[in-house]
Amino acid sequence: MLKRSFLVLLCILIFGPAWSAFAGLDPSLAAWWPFDEGEGNVAYDATGNGNDGVFNGDPQWVPGVLGSALEFNGDDYLNCGNGPTLQIRDAITMALWFNVEAFQTEWEAFFSKGDDSYRASRGDGTGNATHMGISGTSVGADLSRLDYIDSAGLGVLISLHKRCARKGGSLVVRGLSGNVKELFEITRMDKVFLQG
Repeated sequence: MLKRSFLVLLCILIFGPAWSAFAGLDPSLAAWWPFDEGEGNVAYDATGNGNDGVFNGDPQWVPGVLGSALEFNGDDYLNCGNGPTLQIRDAITMALWFNVEAFQTEWEAFFSKGDDSYRASRGDGTGNATHMGISGTSVGADLSRLDYIDSAGLGVLISLHKRCARKGGSLVVRGLSGNVKELFEITRMDKVFLQG
């Protein structure tokens, strides 16, 4: 059996810029598991919102890049509950660090609220590509820090646009500038996506 190992060093769910968590805890922070414990069978939510992760199976504390991390063997997971701050149906930013040694199955999740909410998983197929999924009606993409986008990047945006449209929603792109804005205009993608 292939062993799957992740080192999850930092996991942040927020409704705003990711860097706000490092400048002090933003009151809109939904959950933050810094994995500072290094031992025990609970990963505490540093926000105080009570979304503590209780071990299921036998995740192992291991040294991480910054302090502690957790290693999972494919059957282990943290159950962080279903608290009100995790019922995100609005704008969301997810940040996590992970290292996958090997996947075992298609769509194998390594961070998930469920198939009908938000998740990060292996994609379909045999490679080790990862997939980020957010279910809902509208998705926003901030491209303000993007200097370059190729056909694969445009393909991802078109795929998201189609998925949102099938659910009656839309993909809103923000921050188009420079070469990226020019490419959107040349390809007429600026007419396809809503711009915020």
